[in-house]
Amino acid sequence: MQQTCKACGAPDKFDFTVPDNVWSAVVPPSYRNVVVCLYCFDEFAVERGVDYATAVTELSPPAYVGTALTAQTCVGFALTMISIWLIPPVVRVVGWRWAFASLALGPALGVLAMGRLRGLPEALRLAGGRR
Repeated sequence: MQQTCKACGAPDKFDFTVPDNVWSAVVPPSYRNVVVCLYCFDEFAVERGVDYATAVTELSPPAYVGTALTAQTCVGFALTMISIWLIPPVVRVVGWRWAFASLALGPALGVLAMGRLRGLPEALRLAGGRR
């Protein structure tokens, strides 16, 4: 039975699971007990301030902020290139729909990583100590 996203009304194309602590940190209270598509989940994360560059600047030693941002940009660029390179072989194996759905793994892992970071003592240095 296909469900629809309660935030945007789009059909939910595939299931994904997020740990409760990440779900609570990202999804607004009015959507916590309903189906939310991955696109809306990502939008909620952006709205809630899940910003990786800000985390890098706030958690890096001041002398290494530029280096850390450069490394983050390079890793992001490399992952983008690898994703683009992998799409054609994945399409041949599983088709277009699932090939593009596989790209959702990256943002989902990013949200999970930020959720894990939120539980660490270093998270108090983020956003002026606001969790």
